Amino acid sequence: MKLYIYCFVYFSPTSFKIVPITDPLQHTEGPHWDHKNSILYYVDTFQATAYRWNSKTNAVTYQKFDGRNSIGTITPIKDRDGQFIVSSDRYIYHLEWDGQENNTGVIKELFLIEPTKPKNQFNDGKADINGTLWLGTLTREPDLSVSPSGGNLYQMALCSHPSHKQYEERIAGTTISNGLCWSCNNNHFFYIDSAKKTIDKYKFDVNTGSLGEKETIFTLENYPAIEGILDGMTIDSDNNLWVATFGGSSVLKINSRTGKLLRVVPMPAKYVTSVAFGGKKLDVLYVTTSRLHLTRDEICECQSAGSVFAVYGLKAKGVVMNEVEYNAEEEPEDTTVYCSK
Repeated sequence: MKLYIYCFVYFSPTSFKIVPITDPLQHTEGPHWDHKNSILYYVDTFQATAYRWNSKTNAVTYQKFDGRNSIGTITPIKDRDGQFIVSSDRYIYHLEWDGQENNTGVIKELFLIEPTKPKNQFNDGKADINGTLWLGTLTREPDLSVSPSGGNLYQMALCSHPSHKQYEERIAGTTISNGLCWSCNNNHFFYIDSAKKTIDKYKFDVNTGSLGEKETIFTLENYPAIEGILDGMTIDSDNNLWVATFGGSSVLKINSRTGKLLRVVPMPAKYVTSVAFGGKKLDVLYVTTSRLHLTRDEICECQSAGSVFAVYGLKAKGVVMNEVEYNAEEEPEDTTVYCSK
């Protein structure tokens, strides 16, 4: 894919800089920074396509999931370069792809979740420090709206044999799972159900992967000047949360201990979908955006909407994102042996 960068650079009066690094797509989401290889992975949700941006060469390549209506996440597998776990519609896939050319990956379906809910699809998700994948589902209507309380948040331990899949419901009756991340010491888990416009903080047991006491630390409705809903989220090395506002043209910086709003970073796109720290020093905030709900006139006013943006000069550093553990050993003779968590 040839990369065209729009001639747009946004300089803030507080000295940070925003630059689009990719062509605009319909609905970019799910950024994952591969720190070892300096690669940013992201998805175009309703085109069921995963993308790879090489920060060293600016080359962009993609892998489409034919026959699927959506893609939620692409997460690298630990210690396996060029291998990923991908969530698409209600399916979990193993993808082997070196990213050098478009649509050259080898895709293997692993399993289907929520078989009795054909409208459901995966949305946001990330791996925890143990390499366990956390993924949320939602109920998508034909007009792309979301029905209330139709989804769930799952914790998944993955291996290659179909009878050995392990996943466990952790939060039931969610509407739009978003914004998963963990505190730097992994003692807390942060979660957004976008329909509620809140950030919930759970105690997290790193040994068992279980969630404990919940506290709502931030409510967007307390800030009427900020429009939209809360979407994707990440955390920096000072335990501050950085949150995308879908429909709010901004990224919010929030103290994860007190819930205090520390900063509003204006973005040159109305629909901001997610965020991830990256770059050589983990001090660049990559921001995905959407043009899905924009009119033609609005797109003309903001031609970069739908691009991935890089925000420089925020004076914050992220943490290395976790990769997923995947047991791909040969099928054991005793098929009653299950993959360990």
